[in-house]
Amino acid sequence: MKKRLLMVLLSVLAPFILYAGDYDFAIDMGKLQFEWKVDGSNLNIFLKAKTKGWVGVGFNPKKMMKGANILIGKVKGSKVTIRDDYGSARDKHKSDKKLGGKKNVTNISGSEIAGVTELKFTIPLNSGDSKDTSIDVNKDITMIFAYGNSDSFRLGHKFVKTISVNLSTGKYQ
Repeated sequence: MKKRLLMVLLSVLAPFILYAGDYDFAIDMGKLQFEWKVDGSNLNIFLKAKTKGWVGVGFNPKKMMKGANILIGKVKGSKVTIRDDYGSARDKHKSDKKLGGKKNVTNISGSEIAGVTELKFTIPLNSGDSKDTSIDVNKDITMIFAYGNSDSFRLGHKFVKTISVNLSTGKYQ
């Protein structure tokens, strides 16, 4: 009986135990959670938001969205889509590919369960792409986080937050 109970507990807890080591740092913004791990020349990212719509993160904007490397994703059924965008104006972003850049996102996965969207992906810290910013993990960088209520990347956000983060120490403000 004890062995059976232990097996049941392990099967229930195993995903959480394995997950705990995937990322080194986390920021909980209430309705949106950001977790990350610097892995050599890459950044492994986890985003989770209370939405059935898109979720996004942007790095190093100059003014609002302008100049930012923006990663925006959605889950529809079993299909996960993440677009690599560039902040083309203060309030607009376009696909890097449409602007002559490249999609620099790998290891894409995600889910949408009970009104919560989760995205996991990897980006290079310095892709060499003119439509991506180089991310210096040892300095405080400006990051923008957002999510929308729709899977359409054209529709605006319901939540947005800008914070300063040091990706190597986990400190933020």
